[in-house]
Amino acid sequence: NYASGFVSPVYPGRRVPDICGLVGQLPYGCYIMLPVSPGSVIDQDLGTPIRDGTPSKDGTQSSDGWAAFSGTSAAAPQVAGACALVKQVKSDLSPAAIKQLLQQAAIDVSNGFSHPSSGGAAARDGPDLATGYGLVDSYRPVILSRHEEINSYKIFRSSRLLNLNHVQSVSEIPVGVITMQYYHPKLHKNLDQVVWEFEKTLQRIIRDLNLEDVELDVGNIHFTDRTPISRVAYSLRLTLEEDLHFSLNPASGSLDIDNSSEIEGKHISAAQGLIKIGRHQEVSVIVLTQALLYGSPSVKTLAAEALSECGDKIKLLQDQSSVQTPDFVAHEFIGPDSDGKCYIVDKNNPRIRAECPCPKR
Repeated sequence: NYASGFVSPVYPGRRVPDICGLVGQLPYGCYIMLPVSPGSVIDQDLGTPIRDGTPSKDGTQSSDGWAAFSGTSAAAPQVAGACALVKQVKSDLSPAAIKQLLQQAAIDVSNGFSHPSSGGAAARDGPDLATGYGLVDSYRPVILSRHEEINSYKIFRSSRLLNLNHVQSVSEIPVGVITMQYYHPKLHKNLDQVVWEFEKTLQRIIRDLNLEDVELDVGNIHFTDRTPISRVAYSLRLTLEEDLHFSLNPASGSLDIDNSSEIEGKHISAAQGLIKIGRHQEVSVIVLTQALLYGSPSVKTLAAEALSECGDKIKLLQDQSSVQTPDFVAHEFIGPDSDGKCYIVDKNNPRIRAECPCPKR
């Protein structure tokens, strides 16, 4: 959870990272033992005892020339090495082509979050803001560059490679690479109308939820092929909204369900499924907590079981301070008490509480 993931405020549509490596955990991100200049800033920062009698952040000395860390300082030399291996096999490859090979060969990451300070984006199936295309694999790009024609349609046709890719110059793109607009010709032809429909919906949402006056900056690069997990998420979210009426609570700024007593088993199952696949988790937690507070006895039992099974993921969501969910604004987990019990309390009406499974730690 130490890795950063964000949309560039300078270059429209530029997302970071393209690919990622393994990183340490908060707060220090200690992970890989690497040589550094003895007594350097990194050596001293990570090797100095935190306080008397307490080991250093990474367990090394402040002037021994070693430090355990992660982040761009650790990633850059290792990714450069992976690029060098590819370049050694096929020396005529451009930087853009090598980057696309690394993206294609990356190992997908579908669990976890990026650093809270950069937005705490969730990893999921396929390219995402938390990990890009996934973990760097230094072996597969070498094999691909050795056995495939790099300029071929076969290597670069996947829209996944084009979704997060940012190429500075058209001249750098190998012959045969197709752009998103040709890969989705119908979308490209009707993009203005698509953006207009988005704009109308956005204006309605801004008005209904009293949001800041923002606008969409949408282009071909923001679209990719719909994945099976996206189809599942869409169906589950539709199930959540069957017969339930969501509204914004002006006092707390959180979403409420106006008819929580009508939550049924199908809503519980849909919410649990969404939490497990990492989609629409905030609204799913709202459904489960309000079902536990206001649902029928049988629904409360189902909600408690779902919360128990998803407790670790919910706890992880709650721990991401910069991505605090609306549900945690309107409701509060308290406990365990002296009897080892935990409760969900409605902050708008503290007298309303329901026993729930304690989040896993």
